[in-house]
Amino acid sequence: MKLTSKHLWFLLGAALLIRLVSLGIMPLMDTTEARYGEQARIMVETGNWLTPMFDYDEPFLGKPPMFTWLSAVGIEVFGVSEFAVRFPHWVVGVMTIALGCFFAKRVGIDPLKTAVVMATIPVFSISSGAVMTDMALTFSLTLAMIGFFFSWRGERIWGYIGFFGLGLALLSKGPMAIVLMGLSILPFLVIQHGFVGAFVQLWKRIPIVGGLVLMCVISFPWYIMAEQANPGFLEYFIVGEHFNRFLVSGWEGDRYGNAHDEPRGMIWLFLMLAALPWSVVLPLLAVFRFTRLKEKLSELPGVFVFLLFWVLSPLILFTFSGNILATYVLPGMPAFALLVAYLTESKVSYKVTFFKFLAITGLVITAVSVYVATELKNDAIIYYVAGAAILVAGIAFLFRDKGFNFNWFTFTSYISPIILIIAICVVMFKTGNERSDKMLFVDVDHSKPTFYVEGGRPFSGQYYSFGQAKRLHNMDQLKGHENGYYIIGPNERIEGFVERHNLSCTFEVASPKRSRYLCQ
Repeated sequence: MKLTSKHLWFLLGAALLIRLVSLGIMPLMDTTEARYGEQARIMVETGNWLTPMFDYDEPFLGKPPMFTWLSAVGIEVFGVSEFAVRFPHWVVGVMTIALGCFFAKRVGIDPLKTAVVMATIPVFSISSGAVMTDMALTFSLTLAMIGFFFSWRGERIWGYIGFFGLGLALLSKGPMAIVLMGLSILPFLVIQHGFVGAFVQLWKRIPIVGGLVLMCVISFPWYIMAEQANPGFLEYFIVGEHFNRFLVSGWEGDRYGNAHDEPRGMIWLFLMLAALPWSVVLPLLAVFRFTRLKEKLSELPGVFVFLLFWVLSPLILFTFSGNILATYVLPGMPAFALLVAYLTESKVSYKVTFFKFLAITGLVITAVSVYVATELKNDAIIYYVAGAAILVAGIAFLFRDKGFNFNWFTFTSYISPIILIIAICVVMFKTGNERSDKMLFVDVDHSKPTFYVEGGRPFSGQYYSFGQAKRLHNMDQLKGHENGYYIIGPNERIEGFVERHNLSCTFEVASPKRSRYLCQ
C-alpha cells in the first residue's frame, strides 16, 4: 500500500492529537516532571522569574530557566494543572516539527513525511509535552542548525538566525548546546572543504563576530543576574553540571538528585530504544541505498552529510559518559526524521522476502536485548529473547519463500501511533500511579497540614499539595493542630509508625507506594 498525502495528514494529526489529549490526563511523575512542575508553580506563586526554586528557600542552580518559564507561562494562562505545565512544551514540539518541515521543503525533502516521522518518534513525542529541559533545547538547536546550513549556502541573514537559536539554547540547557553544534558542523565542513578549508569557509560564510554578539546579548544578561542573585552559581553550573556530571562517574556533587552511572556507550542503545521502530528502519534504508547505488560518503549530497552528523553529535558527545539519560538523544531527532524522509525519496526498489524481514528485525532486537541483559546482569532477559528467537525462526521458516515489495515507511507510519497509544495507556493506568502521589491529594482538605513520615517527600507530593506538604523531622511538628492533620508514608511502614507513637489516625486512601491517614 502506498501512503497518500491524506494518509500522511491523518497520521500526523493523530500523533499530535493523541499527545495533546494525554497532557491533562496523566499525573506529573517523580522525579523530573513533578520537580520541574513544582518549580514553575513556585515561580508563579512567588513572582521570582529570575531563578527557578528547588523549594521556597532553596534556588535551583542546575539548569537555565527556559523550561521553567515555559511551564510558568502555562500556569499563568490556565491555572495550576498538568495540562498547564505541559502544554507550552507541546507547542514547542510542534514548532520544532514546523522548523523541520520548513528545512525539508527548502532542500527538496518531503516535508509531510518529515513531520510524520518526527511526530511518531517515541522520545520526541513523549518529550513534546513533558515538563523537561530537552524540548526547548531541541527547538533552539534546530533553529541554530538550520540557520548555519542556509548561511553556509550563501544566505548570510540565516547565520544571525542560527546564533539567535544558540542564544536560546544557552537559556535552555547551557554551554553544552555549543558543544553539540560544534560536533555537528565541524565534521561536515571538513568533509566538504578539507581540514583547513573548513575553518576558512566557516569564517567566510558565517557571521561569526556579529552572531556571537547577538548570542551573548540574548543569553548573558540572565547568567550575570543569576550569579549576582546566587553567588557561586556559575562555578557550580559550568564546572559541576557541564564537566563533572559527564566526566566523573557517579559524580556526588549533584545538589538536586543522584548522578546516573550507565555503561559507556549506552547512549547508542538509548537511541535504538528511544526511536523505535524508526531506529530499525533508518539503518535498513541507508544500507539498501548505499549497497544499490554504490555511493561513498565523500560523494553524498551535502545535506545528507549535514543531517548525518547532526544525528551523531549527541551520540559522539555522550559515548564515554555514564551520567546520561535516554532523552539526551533528542537534539538529533529532527535530523533523524529528515534522514528517513530523505532516504524514502530514493528510487531504489526494496524487494525483500518475509524471511529476510524477520531475520533482520530479529537480529536487531536480539542484539539489543542481549546487550541489555549483559549490562544489567539479568539472565532472565536472555531466556525471553531465546524464546522469541525460536518463535521468529519458526514463522520465518513457514514463509521462507514468500516475497513481497515491502514499504518500510508505510508499515512503520501505521504502527507508530499504535505504539504511542499503548505507551500512554501504560503510563495512565500503571506507571503514573506508581510514580506520582496525585491520588493521595485528590480529595484532601488543604486547610489541614500534611506530613510525610518514614521517608522523604516526593516532588509530586509537594506539587499536588501546592507546596504545603512537609517532611516530618520531629514529633513536635504534629502538635497544635486542632482541626487534625494528614500523614503519608510507605505502605509497609506507616501503620507501624502510627502504633509506635500512639497516634489517633484513620486510614483514608492508598497508592501503590504510600498511604494517607487522617489524624486528630
